[in-house]
Amino acid sequence: MEDPYIDQLIHGFERRLGEEKLKWVLDQFHGEKSTEEMFEFLWDLEDAHDTLSPTLVSSGKSNSKSEKFRLEGEHYFHQKNFDKALELLNLSLMAAEHPALSDHLPYDKINNNDSSISFKECTVLAKVYACRSAVLFGLEQYEESLRDMEQALLYGFPEPELKQRQDRCLTMLMREPVISNATDAVDFDDVYSMIDKLRKVPEESWTSKEILQSSKKKRQLPKLIKHHPNVPALSSALRLKYTPKKGRHIIAEGDIMPGEVVALERSYCNGIYYEDFSNHCNMCLMECLAPLPCPNCSTVIFCSEDCRAKGLSEVHWQECSILPTLATLEKKENIVTYLAFRLILQTPFTTLRDSISVLENEAKEYDPIRLGFNSEGVYSSTEYRPLYHLVHNKSKRSSRELYETCITAFVLTKLLIMSKRYFRDSNEQPIDGSRKDFILAGRLLFHHIMNIYCNAFQLSDMKLTSPPIKTVLNVYGEGIFPGLSLFNHSCNPNVRHYNYRDHLVLRAVRFIPAGEEVCTTYCGAFYLENFETRRQYLAESYIDCTCEACLGRWPMNADLPFVLKIKCTSCSTPLSNSGHFTVCPSCHLKYGETHHDENTQILVDKWWAISEHLQNSESKVQHILMRKKLGQPVLRKDIDIVSQYLECGGKHLKFPNLGFCYGMDTMFLMFCLEFCSGGDDK
Repeated sequence: MEDPYIDQLIHGFERRLGEEKLKWVLDQFHGEKSTEEMFEFLWDLEDAHDTLSPTLVSSGKSNSKSEKFRLEGEHYFHQKNFDKALELLNLSLMAAEHPALSDHLPYDKINNNDSSISFKECTVLAKVYACRSAVLFGLEQYEESLRDMEQALLYGFPEPELKQRQDRCLTMLMREPVISNATDAVDFDDVYSMIDKLRKVPEESWTSKEILQSSKKKRQLPKLIKHHPNVPALSSALRLKYTPKKGRHIIAEGDIMPGEVVALERSYCNGIYYEDFSNHCNMCLMECLAPLPCPNCSTVIFCSEDCRAKGLSEVHWQECSILPTLATLEKKENIVTYLAFRLILQTPFTTLRDSISVLENEAKEYDPIRLGFNSEGVYSSTEYRPLYHLVHNKSKRSSRELYETCITAFVLTKLLIMSKRYFRDSNEQPIDGSRKDFILAGRLLFHHIMNIYCNAFQLSDMKLTSPPIKTVLNVYGEGIFPGLSLFNHSCNPNVRHYNYRDHLVLRAVRFIPAGEEVCTTYCGAFYLENFETRRQYLAESYIDCTCEACLGRWPMNADLPFVLKIKCTSCSTPLSNSGHFTVCPSCHLKYGETHHDENTQILVDKWWAISEHLQNSESKVQHILMRKKLGQPVLRKDIDIVSQYLECGGKHLKFPNLGFCYGMDTMFLMFCLEFCSGGDDK
């Protein structure tokens, strides 16, 4: 397997330097030096400019490549393999030569290619749309099929050849039943019969038809009941705190109930993994299997004319010509470089130039808890300031790591210059840029590559396969969420995060008492990943976790205790429910006897009531989890059952416990898969 392009450039640079000079260069990189000092040193090396200037990879269109994909797609279409046909036709569409779009888009500020091709001359493009409309018809996606036929006609495809398919689409759309928003609950008694039916179904992942149907579902973002006055991304039920040991972290101001939304934030910037460029919209991140292509490059897709217009007037126009080169720089599963590049693109150069001295002064003089807050005392997710002040752990990095990160920033700066689309004045007019401008951009790229490593959140969607029934987490990108970066990590988190496109949501997955730290997880929870795996993963972000799960070496799922250990209602000592002869070993309260003292009897009755509630609820939670994995809707009453179980268990159970972990997973899955939409009260 060929090394990433950045590694090839570094090897060439080091061969040029030789052993002795390389040692001298490495000595210039250490944590005590500023990013400006290190980047300026590298920028002033002639050897660096001779060997670290990247060669651009073509991002252009190719009708011959498009035709190859189209013919292969038609082959699979005739074999009724619609999924494979759709995949190939999408690649064909991305590769086909395209005319300028400004006359046909809803935005005025569109940056187009220099294509002189007219709309009626795009025969290759027209054929691809016509072919894909046939595939979409086969997948029973009639609206999308009609849209593709409209595009085919726009680009010159003969109308008579599509007339019959258009009529059939319209006929089928008139026949489609109206689907009610109300859904009936599935009785618990029916669950096992449903499993028997599913066992007869061959194993498969989601098909193109299912993904297309899923993309049509109207899903509403949850809402924060009340925003924090100074950190709008957080709930007012939270408080920001600082200690030298923990740094900035979040505390529950009052009791927080399971399922409660504690944070909601849109990413400042995001990036899709390179291998997912062809199936997720470059603007809104929606999974899209009937996309629109970029008219200028064959790299990305858009889900709609609106997203395409925004992309061509905003960040994609800036990255379009150099995106294929960016994709070769690092390993396919690592997009830190791409995220840093996008972060700079989305921040106007004039903003960086005018604010850098202020930000550097804040970093030196402000108390850590104040960093990122503007003059109005607000930590705004839409401003650059919080991004700059995110932790970067420069002092913990080795000389070699700083050296390689600085080289990456050098190459990215070269790409910014080569694109000719970033360095602009306050009137949005392009400028040549000076040495000072390039060093400013480069050292900030250096800075952000480091803090993105420590602060990026993965973006994913969750799907179901059957049988065997299991959830599949598809991670397709990463995003920067400055407000959510204020939460510390725990391998035993009390909140879990999931995203809806470019928004990240944090919900409580158990009862959180006032004063407790609110933590999410940056890796798998303790019951899903073993200690060594978690420790190794977290070390890459310079996290040395000291949560109770790590300190106590809590076991994973298979080895977790299943027996409920309920705390004594008198002294909180954990007790096993072993029938009517339970006795607390600490305070010696007997739970199998009737007590004459009224207060003592109240404690005993309470313990038995808690025990009965938890056992009954645990059984129901397991059924709900099974239903979720069967793809059945979960209604408001199901959420209430799980929430009450997690609230009671969080207050009275001894951790860790397998049933309680299942309960937290059920809560997470209910919202992550979003089967319950709109708060049905049934």
